[in-house]
Amino acid sequence: MSRRNKLLKMPIAAATDSDNMNDFLKNDIGNHNQVDTQSLFQTYIAVLNSIKSELSLLSRLEEVMVQLRCQKQIMREIKIFVSQSYVYARSTFYRRDRQIKDIRVLIGRVSEFGSDMDQLVTNVDFMKLAHDKIYEAMTMEIHESMGSILNSQREA
Repeated sequence: MSRRNKLLKMPIAAATDSDNMNDFLKNDIGNHNQVDTQSLFQTYIAVLNSIKSELSLLSRLEEVMVQLRCQKQIMREIKIFVSQSYVYARSTFYRRDRQIKDIRVLIGRVSEFGSDMDQLVTNVDFMKLAHDKIYEAMTMEIHESMGSILNSQREA
């Protein structure tokens, strides 16, 4: 397993993913019509439904923990790239509503920094700037995730 996969590992979120859960309930549980297993599956579904909100909360807390883990690893994960006339940086980052598992920030124009990737990644000042911009973007996302959790707790 690559470092990136370990960085984004979230067992509760994987277990509570609604698509996975629906498939499991339909395919695995729904296909058993034996009398002796019906009560077992009914109990399973009842217990699952009784802890669904707690599992959802754990999943959202886990998301923030993974985001904080990603934030600590920026310098190990940072990638610089040039697109058209702009220089960007990206680093591994998880957001449940996004397909792409990274965060990307605009660093500046090629006319300001150049487009030589080898030179950019060895430039300490440039890499500090890239780190700081990614860190700031991650901090905003983490605060948004935490705010969402706090708001849902107030409503509950």
